[in-house]
Order: sequence, then structure tokens, then C-alpha cells
Amino acid sequence: PYVPAPEDGQELLVYPNPVTDVMWVAGMTTLQGTWTLLDTQGQMVRSGAATPWFKVSVEGLPEGLYVLQTTGTDGDVRTARIVKRH
Repeated sequence: PYVPAPEDGQELLVYPNPVTDVMWVAGMTTLQGTWTLLDTQGQMVRSGAATPWFKVSVEGLPEGLYVLQTTGTDGDVRTARIVKRH
């Protein structure tokens, strides 16, 4: 799916949100980096390698709110609030 890149200085774009199984993410400022999915307690529930646009599976996670954080190789940190539904 098409996920437009955010303007400079904006946060991550996530589609779809709310998400049921897989979401697409855009907004990294570098070609490589990492992503971390945190629950409302700040505990890491998933993580992986990030690129300018990538997908994240939330399959098997309980419904609720999460925070997706990316960190680029240039140190740029971006976040997005995620709603997980069944």
C-alpha cells in the first residue's frame, strides 16, 4: 500500500491505524535504523530493523494502545501512537 512520506519534522505515518494485524510505516529520515513497539507500561513488545517505509506485525498482541518508535542511524527519533484492535 501507498504510505506518503511525512514532511520534514513530522512524526511517523502509520497505515492503517487502528491496526488489526499488519501496519505500514513511513517517516524514517535515514535509509536504515531500528523500530521498537512499546506497550502503555513502556515495555518493549516487538522490535526490528527499519527502512524509509516498512511493515510491522502486531498479530497476537492484545488490543490496546502502543507507541511505535524509530531511531535512524543519524540519531533521529520519531514516534507514533498505535491503536491495536482485533
